[in-house]
Amino acid sequence: MQEEAKTHNDIVTFDFVEDYKKRMTLKTLVTMNWAVKTFQSRFFVKIDEDVVFNQRRFHQESNAVLEAKQKESSMVPPQVIFGRCFLDTGPDRRPKSKYYVSENTYPGSKYPNYTSGPFYVLTGAAIESVLQQVPFVPVPPMEDVAVSGTYRLASGQVDLECVDNWIGDRFRGRKGYRSFYKNFVGIHTMQLDAGHLEVIWRQLNGM
Repeated sequence: MQEEAKTHNDIVTFDFVEDYKKRMTLKTLVTMNWAVKTFQSRFFVKIDEDVVFNQRRFHQESNAVLEAKQKESSMVPPQVIFGRCFLDTGPDRRPKSKYYVSENTYPGSKYPNYTSGPFYVLTGAAIESVLQQVPFVPVPPMEDVAVSGTYRLASGQVDLECVDNWIGDRFRGRKGYRSFYKNFVGIHTMQLDAGHLEVIWRQLNGM
C-alpha cells in the first residue's frame, strides 16, 4: 500500500484503527466528509474493492436517476441516494453471524429502507445532509443502514431511489455466469483474487 501511495499518490488515510463492526460507519462518514470538501462533483460513489461494474451502464443508470430527480425536485441540486435497496428488513440476531447486531446495540426490530453497502451513489447535497445528522443521531451498527437509512431518514430531505439490477449478489461459479453478469450494473465478487476480478471486469465491459 505504501508503494501504491508513493507511485500514484491516490490513497487517503485517516487516524483511527479500522474495525468492521465498530468503525466501518466512521470510516465511510469521514471519507464522505473529505470527498465533498475536496471535490465538486455531480455525485459520489461508495464502492468496495471487490465490486466490478459496467461503466457504460453505470453512467446511463446514474444519469437517468439524477435527471428524473432533478425534474421532480424543487431542490437544486437534488438530494438522493440510490442503488440496490433493502426494504422492510431488520437486524440479524444470530450471534455467530458476521452481521450480528444485539438488541442492546439496536433495539428496534426493523431497519429503515437502505441501499446495499458495497456499491451505492450519493449526490454531494445528500452527503452534506447526512453528515449534519451525525452529532444528533446515535451511530447505527451497520454502515449502509447508517448512511442510506438512519441518517438519510433523519435528514428529512434525502430521497432513496431503488435501481433494478444494480448489483449482483456475488460470483457463484455457475454455468452461464457471463449472461448472469450482464444482467447487472455491478457484481459484488467477494473473495476472488485480482486475476478473477479483471476477467469479470472485462466481461462486464465487453472487452
